[in-house]
Amino acid sequence: MIAQIAIDLPNFEALDYLYVPKNSLKKPKESIVGHWVIVEVRNKKKIGLVVGLKSHTSARQVKQIEVVIDNLPPVDESFIKFLTFIANYYHRALGKVVFNSFPTSLKSIKNLEADYINKKKNYFFGPNEIKKKINIWSVGSLTKSRKNVMNLYA
Repeated sequence: MIAQIAIDLPNFEALDYLYVPKNSLKKPKESIVGHWVIVEVRNKKKIGLVVGLKSHTSARQVKQIEVVIDNLPPVDESFIKFLTFIANYYHRALGKVVFNSFPTSLKSIKNLEADYINKKKNYFFGPNEIKKKINIWSVGSLTKSRKNVMNLYA
């Protein structure tokens, strides 16, 4: 099965990639339209959105989809049709329209990796950081800081 994938590249319409169901993270999917995937373009990994399926392609060689990202919710098919209409109306590449309509965190593979997200989560919301924030904003420390500020201006 050939998947048409919109990638954030200028002057490119949807690119064709081979979809093999075993490459999904959780379980194989019959229809992957609207799912985010990781593909290789020019020896670099890129994030793309599956915008359609077809049975054959005119390309001689077709690369395979590396990973179907199951952590993100799929995009509705009616929204994909809307994005396709916008791309045709404004004469822009479908990938550019797709990626400009979603948050910038989807443009980087690093932001979608679980380890990276867990590192950030632990950095901002680790147990020591939460205790520090609670101590800073406790009532006693606020009154002490108010007294210090009042003493400076008195």
